[in-house]
Amino acid sequence: MIDAVIPAFGAPTRVNRLVLDAALVAGFALLYSKRSGTARVPFDFQKAARALWDSKWEVAIPILVLGSMLSGLATLVEASAITVLYAFVLEFFIRRNLRLRGDLTRVVGSAATLIGSVLLILGVALGLTNFFVIQEIPSQATAWVQSFVDSPLFFLLLLNLFLLVVGCLMDMFSAIVVVVPLIAPLGLFFGIDPFHLGIIFLTNLELGFLT
Repeated sequence: MIDAVIPAFGAPTRVNRLVLDAALVAGFALLYSKRSGTARVPFDFQKAARALWDSKWEVAIPILVLGSMLSGLATLVEASAITVLYAFVLEFFIRRNLRLRGDLTRVVGSAATLIGSVLLILGVALGLTNFFVIQEIPSQATAWVQSFVDSPLFFLLLLNLFLLVVGCLMDMFSAIVVVVPLIAPLGLFFGIDPFHLGIIFLTNLELGFLT
């Protein structure tokens, strides 16, 4: 709900938004650990450095993805393909947690099943979104909300509650496809930064999905 308070202090920049989210998560972790009596472990730089070195190949994955896209060397789809190839080489040849004989067919089969189910859900959700657009539901929803909501603060409070309920009933992928075209025009009308609005979407949908 803290997202609803931010507009009172002006439009947030992306850095401010990320810093605020990190501070809130850290503050919650400190408060929860204190109340639950969690044992405190002093920070050990050598252990942290050793753990970071042990996971150097995994840490390189987000660097590879973001670096390839931000540098213009790869598109989003191409960066995804590069990541799959990197993970394949890492697991089968560097870490050797998997073997080509036996594990490869099992992993490909599991991935195909998962991707197929997600594509079916997204296909139906995309069809529903196109129906909404054809019937001009987004413009009607915008006019309806504007009739009784007159402040960004009230709008964000309602939006947080709405997205929590949606996250309880739908998976995140289909929820984003269906709900974003309905809510994005309202966010623009009330002057909500698109980056801020995107974080609100992901955070609330994830919280609802975890229920």
